Parts: sequence; structure tokens; C-alpha cells
Amino acid sequence: MAEKNLCKRLGILEENEDVTEATVQQFVSMFALQVPSNAVAALRALFRLDCAHATSVDAALLSHGVEVKPGESLTVSPQGDHLLHLSQGALGKVKKYHEATMFVKVDDRKLSIGTLSTDKFPHVTFDLVFKEEFELSHTSKSSSVFFSGYKVFHKAEREHKGSCKKKKPKEVADDSSEEGDE
Repeated sequence: MAEKNLCKRLGILEENEDVTEATVQQFVSMFALQVPSNAVAALRALFRLDCAHATSVDAALLSHGVEVKPGESLTVSPQGDHLLHLSQGALGKVKKYHEATMFVKVDDRKLSIGTLSTDKFPHVTFDLVFKEEFELSHTSKSSSVFFSGYKVFHKAEREHKGSCKKKKPKEVADDSSEEGDE
């Protein structure tokens, strides 16, 4: 859907056309040299880069990373009006094959969120969102597990909901459709 919208904004596709291999090749060829101004404008509109709310959300993102050592757990509390997006777990340094299952505990429920292994999955990505306190832990007895994510101020999302919608073009009155005014 995003591909189709972008190609329409760039003038590569008409409303009722589908994205084909030829469409993709035409899109790619647009970026062979300098990016054309209509491509920049279409990307800015599609991703709402000129929207004041979008830049305020970007400014609210905070880097967040923690280490959970072997045999320990860590309680994390999103502060104030923030949501915490937990996005990755990674296995610390180990000398031989190793596995560790990661857990998150919310209230009294302990849930497995993935298993790390040195050979296949040294890091796992996820998109878990928390607004209440939670606890991170893992099963490794010899390696730390590193968790990362980011915080977002969630009241701004509600207050600005819909403030960056596309503007509808103004309709132009068509005087030629009026009958009987001769």
C-alpha cells in the first residue's frame, strides 16, 4: 500500500494501476543521479516530515538500554506520561555455545519473549509497549543480556491526533454546469 501511494505521488502510477516490476524499475531509475525535487516532496508528504507533531515526537524519543546480569532481574518503570517500547534483546559475550530465554513479568504474569543463542540468534527484535512497571529476566547463568528500546511521550499522541492529516484540495466551482441561466 505504501509503495502504491508513493508511486502515485511521484506520478509513476495512475489511481487504478497496480505496482509492477516496470513501476519499480521506473522508481529506482529516479534515484540513479540526484533525487528529483518531486520525489523529495512526495517522500516528505508521505512520511509527514513537515509536520510539527512528527518532529515533536522525534524529539521525545529517548535512548534506553539496560543490562540484566546472570541470575538477576531488573524492574523497569516507564516514568510519568511515557510509554516504553522494548525493541531488542542481545546476548552478552560468551566463549562457547550458549542459550538464554528472556522473560518479561507484568503484574504476576511471567512471559517468555524469546530465546537467544550464540550461533543462530545472538539478538532478537520485538516491539513490546509498556505503560506500567515490568520486570526483565533471563535464564543465562554465565552471560548478561542487554535490552534496548525507547520512550515516547504518549499524551502528545492523543493531543495531536489527526493534526497532520492530508489537506483536501479546495473544490473549484464549475459554472458551466448551471442550466437555465441564459
